[in-house]
Amino acid sequence: MFKSYQFWLTLLWTWSVVQREPITDWMVQYAGQEPRVHDPDFHAWTEPEISFRTLFADAVVPWEDAVFEAEVRGETLLRVDNQPACGLNPFHTRFPLHHAAGDRVLLTLEQVTTGLMGVASANPGLDRCHWIRLDPMTESCYWDLAVLLEWGDDPDTPPDLKRQLARWLDQALAPLIARAPDEDALRAHVFRTGRSAEEEGLARALHHGPVSGLQPVPPRERRALVATLHQRLRDVYQSLHHAAPKGAGKLVMMGHAHIDLAWLWPMAETARKTIRTAAGQAALLEAFPAWRFGMSSPEMWRIIQTEPDLARRWLALADSHRVEPLGAFWVEADSQLLGGTSLLRHLAYGLEYFEKTLGRRPRTAFLPDTFGFSGALPTFLNAAGIDLFLTTKINWNDSTRFPYKHFRWVGPDGSAIAAMIFGNSPDGYNGTASIRDLKAAWDSFAQGGGEGAVLYAFGHGDGGGGPDESMLQRLTRYRQLPLLPDLVDASPESLILPPDAEKHLPRWHGDLYLEFHRGVFTTQTRVKSETRQVERELASAEAWAIAAGGRPDLKEAWTTYLRNHFHDILPGSSIGAVYEDFRLDMEIVRHQVHAVEEDALNRLFPGTGTGTALVIGHRGRVSRPEIPLMVERRGAFQVFWGGAWHQSRPVGPHQYAVDVPALPPASMAAFPLQDMADEVLPSESRPSDRVRWMSRTLEVVIGPDGLHSLKHEGRELLDGVAGVELFFQHPREFDAWELEPSNRRGPVSLQHDIPVIEWQGPHTTIVQLHHHRGETTIKERITLNGELQQIDLAISLHIAERRLVTQYRIPTTLSSDHVSRETLFGADTLPARPSGPADEARFEWAAHRFIDLAEPHQGLALMNDGRFGHHVDNGTMSITLSTAPLYPDPGADGDPVPVRLALVPHRAHWTDAHIMERAQDFSEPPMISERSVALKDYAVAAPLLGLPPNVALLNAKPAEDGSGDVIYHLGEMWGDACHVKVTWPYPVSAAFQADLVSEEPLLPLEVHEGYDSTLNIRAHQLFIIRMRPLPN
Repeated sequence: MFKSYQFWLTLLWTWSVVQREPITDWMVQYAGQEPRVHDPDFHAWTEPEISFRTLFADAVVPWEDAVFEAEVRGETLLRVDNQPACGLNPFHTRFPLHHAAGDRVLLTLEQVTTGLMGVASANPGLDRCHWIRLDPMTESCYWDLAVLLEWGDDPDTPPDLKRQLARWLDQALAPLIARAPDEDALRAHVFRTGRSAEEEGLARALHHGPVSGLQPVPPRERRALVATLHQRLRDVYQSLHHAAPKGAGKLVMMGHAHIDLAWLWPMAETARKTIRTAAGQAALLEAFPAWRFGMSSPEMWRIIQTEPDLARRWLALADSHRVEPLGAFWVEADSQLLGGTSLLRHLAYGLEYFEKTLGRRPRTAFLPDTFGFSGALPTFLNAAGIDLFLTTKINWNDSTRFPYKHFRWVGPDGSAIAAMIFGNSPDGYNGTASIRDLKAAWDSFAQGGGEGAVLYAFGHGDGGGGPDESMLQRLTRYRQLPLLPDLVDASPESLILPPDAEKHLPRWHGDLYLEFHRGVFTTQTRVKSETRQVERELASAEAWAIAAGGRPDLKEAWTTYLRNHFHDILPGSSIGAVYEDFRLDMEIVRHQVHAVEEDALNRLFPGTGTGTALVIGHRGRVSRPEIPLMVERRGAFQVFWGGAWHQSRPVGPHQYAVDVPALPPASMAAFPLQDMADEVLPSESRPSDRVRWMSRTLEVVIGPDGLHSLKHEGRELLDGVAGVELFFQHPREFDAWELEPSNRRGPVSLQHDIPVIEWQGPHTTIVQLHHHRGETTIKERITLNGELQQIDLAISLHIAERRLVTQYRIPTTLSSDHVSRETLFGADTLPARPSGPADEARFEWAAHRFIDLAEPHQGLALMNDGRFGHHVDNGTMSITLSTAPLYPDPGADGDPVPVRLALVPHRAHWTDAHIMERAQDFSEPPMISERSVALKDYAVAAPLLGLPPNVALLNAKPAEDGSGDVIYHLGEMWGDACHVKVTWPYPVSAAFQADLVSEEPLLPLEVHEGYDSTLNIRAHQLFIIRMRPLPN
């Protein structure tokens, strides 16, 4: 019905530009080259091997109200007099200068060859660049008419109102209809994209010159016609306002530009995207009153601060609540694969940044695009003072629909936080601000049981620059129309309900599992493995320094590390250049960590003695149980502790086991050391079709394809061969993100060489297996470890074919309805047998260092040192080792980082069998060194003593205020409340429970004789302590 009015829209758009003057004198400088003055080829990108260029124009502003307009191919930043003005892209093409006519300005265009979403432009450069002068009334008429036509075209608009609107529009447009066609408007209309075939003849005629009977409407007549139309369109809005009621729903409107910190571009390009976006949004916020823009991630706010003038404007807008800081993390991080230690740093540093920079702390946590969420997250968010969690991602589920849109999400400690799933589509965090999208957003929320109001985030993301002028113009007019949701300009924090209202929300326990992107638990194996290792290196180095009386400054190392948790970096869904940046970042972090480690070692055990000591740096966040320590060394040895010498035992080539006492979390211990003569001669490797091995509790049979039998105290635990399995998969989209279900996998057969016994000793046997398929090779080094009564598997892979997935599968005889797994905070249970569609859709899930399948009196733990994707189905345990995707990084995991697994049978419950402590020791082995230290007995130093095995020391760090106080982050990991007496590392004047973010004291803790305090810790509680040492 309203298609016929499109010509009048084109006419108004054409008439809105009353003057146009090209800017043609540009100097061009390609990166690394000399400038080209008066470059006649400035439109074209003449250096295809260079990805960045700058254009300069010393221009004179022709009119007082001049607007800069450019159509660019490739994202571009406009600077005016060297200051960022706005980003230019298909959605943002104009920038009004507030200069007087005749002013000279330096225009700078910083261009890259990539367009939106990191896609390379086929023909980068500049289409056109002009000064234009706009007529505000004509422009207003254009938007008035455009919105009325959109409202009339909406399928929900009643037919009688559609017909009435058409009559009113005909009356409003009557003066224009009553005169001859305008040549300028008709030319613009006919040369539009997608014109009809019937208009082709007219287009050819206009292309060759004037057409008889067509002429432009004179400017004075245009102004008169527009003035009449403007008033009549205002009358139409008034009439519609009274013709029907408001529509259902209430949307809290927030402009947003979802910028991936790294994804299809590296972080260097993200910095440019961020400056372009912030500059453009600052200009729009200053031009359009009332609306708000939300930006998360202090990492990005710090990028803005590299441009002082833009930062001043940005912070002024934040002070007036036009820019909303979105908490609560350093970056929009993954929330399943990172450790609880890191999650606490994200919250502490992220919220502290906003508190210090803006004087206020956000009360919302905004993770719109993260690929699923740990069930522990509510406990952490509560500790940080967060009241509302916001995401859209669960809308992406591919199998079942999440039952709620607004609910109370309950953490393992019983604390709850309100959670809201907003948006109606996969791009719900970048809403289009169209009538259809606004109504769909409310409908989606209401159909999920939501009431009251819901967040609506709108704008173009990932380089699109956020909301554009079109969105803001339309939203202003939507508020004047009936049958639409109520659109409210307010902070997302306005969605926080009073406690009495919130308690009526439905409750959800456990993960917010995303039924999609299941491959992100495995892809880019090196990143996942190194992320786990570096976290413990950072935390333990800091803790050792605290134990030694130091106060290390590792905050920059931590924030460098934390930014690499971004939800496209750690999950493995970025291009290869991003992972080169990751590698360099980890090198920087480790360099700083090693300096702190060395300082702590020198403080605790200065190398001044005549004797020799074995120094063990236990990196674990929980205590290390009294189990043998594996030491790589040339030659046997003995260590002294507990009043006796303890001799080493050979367990492999240059490998020994030695008994050591239990060690506190994040502790460092030194033992007097003496060399001993080796008693066992090296064994020669030999092939064997079948390897049989027995220890005190285990009986194992190994064949060419894997473990054929595993008996624990006589009970057979295997229901088939445990070993490596391969299959091809062909995801329909999002290659690196995905793992296909079993019915869409193509099994692959492997060839197996004869097992080789590499080494055999009194307590340990080492067996090598070699599997291959063409050039794809898999090597297993199986250590049958009688010292620890476990089977260790070191697996290295070379994957020659893409999309070839590798898993290790263990079919067991165990019958259990649930499997235990370590999460980022303690452990929980999941169904071990699917009981419905949601369980079936959860065919791959994240676990950290171990999973444990157990009957009441028999269990089997599977440990790993750097993989996360697991599954258990009817007794079969599996862990995914690599996925070898094709895109976005075609080279991902051709040679995955080697992985170590351990199979640990046990009789007692996993907590009594020390599975969590052993898994941590297996995943992040102690740092072992020998130093010249004179010791009579073993010595141990720890930042805190007395913690039971269920309480983790997640962090021990200096207070951020530089006072010399120490901050401890403790966490109960088993769900077992406890009464704990802790001993401080040095005399203490006071101790307090403290706020996670500000670190300010909340409640005093009693200190006994300067050294001890008693803590009452609830199940799964995060317990934050501030300790104040005595001076000196």
